Amino acid sequence: MPELRKGATLRVDVIDMNNLGAGIAKVDGAVVFVRGGVTGDVADVEIIKATSSYFVARIVRLVKASEHRTASECPVSNRCGGCVFRNITYEYETEIKRSIVEGAMRRAGLDIGVLPVLTAGRDSRYRNKALYPIGRLRISSNNKKSQKDRRFRSDAYIPAIGFFADHSHELIPLPGECDCLLAPESFGEICEFTRLYITENRVPPYDETTGKGIARHLYLRSSETTGEVMVTLVLTCEAAWITDFAERLMSEFPFVSGVFLNLNPEKTNVVLGRDFRLIRGKGVLTDELRGRKFEYSPGSFWQVNRGAAELLLNRAAEMADIHEGDRVLDLFCGIGTVGMAVSPADAELFGIEIVESAVMNARRNAELNGFTRAAFACCDADDPDAVRKALEPFRGSLDVVLTDPPRGGCDQSLIDIIAGLDAKRIVYISCNPNTLARDLVIFREKGLAAEWVQPVDLFPRTGHV
Repeated sequence: MPELRKGATLRVDVIDMNNLGAGIAKVDGAVVFVRGGVTGDVADVEIIKATSSYFVARIVRLVKASEHRTASECPVSNRCGGCVFRNITYEYETEIKRSIVEGAMRRAGLDIGVLPVLTAGRDSRYRNKALYPIGRLRISSNNKKSQKDRRFRSDAYIPAIGFFADHSHELIPLPGECDCLLAPESFGEICEFTRLYITENRVPPYDETTGKGIARHLYLRSSETTGEVMVTLVLTCEAAWITDFAERLMSEFPFVSGVFLNLNPEKTNVVLGRDFRLIRGKGVLTDELRGRKFEYSPGSFWQVNRGAAELLLNRAAEMADIHEGDRVLDLFCGIGTVGMAVSPADAELFGIEIVESAVMNARRNAELNGFTRAAFACCDADDPDAVRKALEPFRGSLDVVLTDPPRGGCDQSLIDIIAGLDAKRIVYISCNPNTLARDLVIFREKGLAAEWVQPVDLFPRTGHV
């Protein structure tokens, strides 16, 4: 067996995969992550990175292909950091995701049943939201798009819109090399319109290195119910041409219902600034889940996969088992989606959310759906003093607590508060199995044990579950 060092080549059997889409092999007890490797592959690989605890390798020759391996439909899936599971069957992907959740529970010392993954049966064109960085593409003599736009070039670059390559800020342009298979086709069309507009009007793309430039990101959201699209252009400064851009865009694409400007002048990799300004059209999108209507603004959270969200909320409704007149606390409530989707309209519903625009949306959605006993407070659910103060008007026993925290999970102080509410049922919706497992251990220490975990695949072809 060759020595494990950078540059060495060897033959490995891939025995598993991780949530980053890398194959896992073991060589003399050492872990080797094989980029593009699939469980069951036999491959000749080259070590490209060596550390004290693991090695990273690339496939030089595939000796035997796994039964789970399939051809990727995307020409840049091996470069883009999005679809890490494009090279395996979707059936096997769901097995991996169940295993990821089981592993998180096991490592935390939890003996909890993990059910089979729920899927919406759609692994492409499911996203209703996308953020596209705007950058610069170096002009080369063999780049057809560059040759076409050469008259607009500045310092041997042209504007480009796309995605960053995996673990880098190398821009993979759209729609030239690929049309992202996760997003609606209309998003690619809007990207191309925007690219041409900023090229023709000599709008300099933002440069993260120097902090110079104007156009930073294109932020698109769509409603599956209405077919409308909301467009936000993220710029570093005010721009006189933004109204013309909005009018021409809405004329070209009648399904664009509103165009926003978001200003982010900071030298940071944070995408969005604090405020959205409506330039033309409507300020909200409307969509439906479990028969309820929801309005949301560009800064508010809405599930990116409506079909899978419907499955998730159906299961959450079964678990919560909320009846008429029940008292329900909805933490991290956003625009009120979970609470209103799983509760009857005459439940007493109280939501807590940190984003002010989302709280305004939640109040409006309560009106739309006939929740006359709903109230919402704008505060940080991870701030125990703020939560206690917000809960003061909501005195008495609780029937159900719903919590849907961000990836970081619940702060321990919030778990202390939840445990002290003496609710009959707690439904915890998580987008991170590891922080879920951590929090379930804390709940268990307080005498609140989880019965089972239901994975739902809201992000097919990615490593998230």
